[in-house]
Amino acid sequence: MERPKRFRRLFATPILLLLAVLATAESVYCRDAQDSVCVNVGMDPGMDQTCRGGTAPGATPIPPPNPPPATATFYMDTVDPTTLYNLGCMKGSVPENGLTILDFGSPLNSGGVLGTLLFDHNGTFAPIGDIETGVAALLRGHWDCGSNPLAALRVGVGTSNYCHAGDCAQVSMQHGSAWADMIDRLDQYVHAFGWDSRLSIAGAIDIEPSWSPVDSAASWAAGYAANTARPYYNYGAADGCSEIDWSDSPCNNGWYQHDLWWVSWGVPNAYAVPEIYLEQGATAAQWQRISLYAASYEFGPIVFSGVLTQRGACNQKGCPPGVNNSPADGWRQLLYAVNSDPATAQPVLSWSTDISWLGE
Repeated sequence: MERPKRFRRLFATPILLLLAVLATAESVYCRDAQDSVCVNVGMDPGMDQTCRGGTAPGATPIPPPNPPPATATFYMDTVDPTTLYNLGCMKGSVPENGLTILDFGSPLNSGGVLGTLLFDHNGTFAPIGDIETGVAALLRGHWDCGSNPLAALRVGVGTSNYCHAGDCAQVSMQHGSAWADMIDRLDQYVHAFGWDSRLSIAGAIDIEPSWSPVDSAASWAAGYAANTARPYYNYGAADGCSEIDWSDSPCNNGWYQHDLWWVSWGVPNAYAVPEIYLEQGATAAQWQRISLYAASYEFGPIVFSGVLTQRGACNQKGCPPGVNNSPADGWRQLLYAVNSDPATAQPVLSWSTDISWLGE
């Protein structure tokens, strides 16, 4: 098989971005030197549930029959501290185990103030400072109302690579850097109050090839990685990518399999919780092929942290036919897909989360 074109495209990336990413490679959490999967590493929620090794060659692991209970993830329509405190209280009283994502919408620079466009009916701009205040309130609500010491929740504070009004300069290194600073401050907030036995903070971004050029998403990721060792989770899609080929084949909008690997796993901070929406298994097959590309041409397969489904959102507003996987089905599809080949096999997917619309 001919060498993929990834080297040409990688070196076309501005050298500043590469240096910014590589500068943090030694300090990122849970960087496993062995070719193995680390599951539930220690008690420190600062470390991811799965480490950065592949699985050793050999027999395909048998997937566990029962997926973990799905956490609730939300498209956020507000940063109001009282609303978010109550949401945190609800989550703490359930209680939930795993990853929850708060998706605050697409990046925006409004008059020099960095933030996002929320998922409300008015396209409200939320500065990063207001997002931080709201998430801090959610964390306090979770702690105040939670009582189960075994219920550990990681809160992923999310944005996307969507280019608002076609302006892809909004998805920038500057925005990724500011997002990382917010994540670090929230992490310090958790530690200052001693909440880290049950709570942890991470970045998150919904990266989809159709939404921006590669360079925009890669710039955001590099800016994030330059400013923090905290992980971020790509909870996006692999639209247009092959379900069959793994030779760095093209995806939508000029992206390649290499590019999705890079922003989901190649960047030292990056972890993958992909959208597994399609009921016939196509999205799971796409991500398995990206992982197989990585196993074949990079430093090992992607070790997926979990899956995102949208059953809640579909129940609220409806969805086109065929994209309404249940959390259990999405989880099984991806785990079975990666275990279809020893090169991409992993023994477990730690997390399952399902997205819905807050306030609907």
